Amino acid sequence: MNLQPLASKAAPVKRIHLQEQLTLSGHRKAIYALGFNPDGGAIAAAGGDGVIKVWAAADGAELLSWPGHNSLIYALDFSPDGRYLATASFDDSIKLWEAHSGELLAVLPGHWGGVTAVAFSPDGRLLASGSGMSSIRVWRVSDGRALRTLDGHNSRVNSLRFSPDGLWLASGASDGEIWLWDTQNQFSGMKLKGHKRNVHAIDFSGDGRFLASASQDTNLKLWELPSGRLSVTMSDYNEGLHAVAFSPDSTSIAVASYCYIKIWSSISTDRLAAVKGHQAWVNALRFSPDGLFLASASADKLIKLWLLEPDIV
Repeated sequence: MNLQPLASKAAPVKRIHLQEQLTLSGHRKAIYALGFNPDGGAIAAAGGDGVIKVWAAADGAELLSWPGHNSLIYALDFSPDGRYLATASFDDSIKLWEAHSGELLAVLPGHWGGVTAVAFSPDGRLLASGSGMSSIRVWRVSDGRALRTLDGHNSRVNSLRFSPDGLWLASGASDGEIWLWDTQNQFSGMKLKGHKRNVHAIDFSGDGRFLASASQDTNLKLWELPSGRLSVTMSDYNEGLHAVAFSPDSTSIAVASYCYIKIWSSISTDRLAAVKGHQAWVNALRFSPDGLFLASASADKLIKLWLLEPDIV
């Protein structure tokens, strides 16, 4: 393990216990996409069966279920105001839905090779999408107009995220590269190199100081912003990493691989928790907006909601 602490250890490490609260079932194939709505009251998920499902986070009641695409759904994202849900599919389309009803509002065509990533900007005005053929598009949400195409990657774009302040769009791809696109400077790009295999997932810290990347090369890396300097590499894994998520307060990072979920301190880089939560690859992770829960979605067709509790030894 190659660890370089982000800060000195000023206090004892507080371990976390992951208490399983809910198991959500109903999907017929692997689940790839997962998200909380902005108020944390609902969880949306989608995957290989092309169906979109929405559950109540409080009790697991199924609120909505509808066939969204004709092929695998690889990504989804709620708009910051909670009005819209965007989904990205291997059928080459992005669809924009009314989040509370599932009504189809718009279809954004133009990609080919499948649409593999999607993300709203923090102000909700822009939507970014990535394709299986390496291109990234930026759309205006109000009218569905494609504003820009970003070319930098040489293979499938697996993950997209806007920074909390909206100044950066980050992309991770199967070429092992990460790009930071400057939204205030005509989306000029900066390449971050360090991974040797697919970058499956990326996420910004809530304070916007760091970008986390999870790769098939088994490494979790943290990059400083805005410099793009590599700050930390964590290599405590035997399998590739498929998902990563920062807690809302930026103090911890959840990472997932085959069956396992681990949580790390972003301050000391100590491991805070580890659980075998699924029976197959864990493809997506999301913290609830209040940071009290972690949701996980897997190729075992299940979503699980975990309560994060202090681990009392």
